[in-house]
Amino acid sequence: KKEVEVKEVVTLSKVIEGLKEKFPGLVHMRIPVCNSAAPLETDFDILVKTLIGTNINTPVIINDQVGLSRATTGCVAACLFKEFQISASFEGLVETVPGVNLDLLKMDRYKMDPNKDALFRGEFEVIKELVAELKDEGAKNECDKVIDKNGPAKTGGTGIKQLRENIAESNLAMDHGPMPPGFLKSKIIGQQSTKYSTRLAVHCLQ
Repeated sequence: KKEVEVKEVVTLSKVIEGLKEKFPGLVHMRIPVCNSAAPLETDFDILVKTLIGTNINTPVIINDQVGLSRATTGCVAACLFKEFQISASFEGLVETVPGVNLDLLKMDRYKMDPNKDALFRGEFEVIKELVAELKDEGAKNECDKVIDKNGPAKTGGTGIKQLRENIAESNLAMDHGPMPPGFLKSKIIGQQSTKYSTRLAVHCLQ
């Protein structure tokens, strides 16, 4: 083994500050999302406030320590914000240009694969209750579309984590594998479902 003398330790914030010299428009925002629990509402608030005022084509780079759940959750939330920006621009076009059909502008016709297991379609009890309360099935479709796009290639995405199906896989693994204590299983599934339902609620509120 070879020992290397550490002469300097540079924080991430300092590295970003150095990058701003090369990219003057760069904005860095740290969101302290817990890795083992559902994100807080304030975490989504920080993300949204950071994106407010940005152009629709502004690149957004999101990363976490490992690049799995938290990064993918952030990407989904950011994409939902971008979807909101696109919808708003379409509405503005319809209001300013006579005769424009809004339905023709919305070319993305996402449909969930009906052959998937109900859990893999995200039909969890808390989600069904939320959709019924909000009376907006379209919001779940929009959320599922973005989750799929941020998932792996097998669900049509370019990422590495399928947030919706991960909940179902965890549930099935606990049902058919070594059983953790009941309260622990309930806590884990509850936290994961909360992540999904919060993203859905955030989209509805937009």
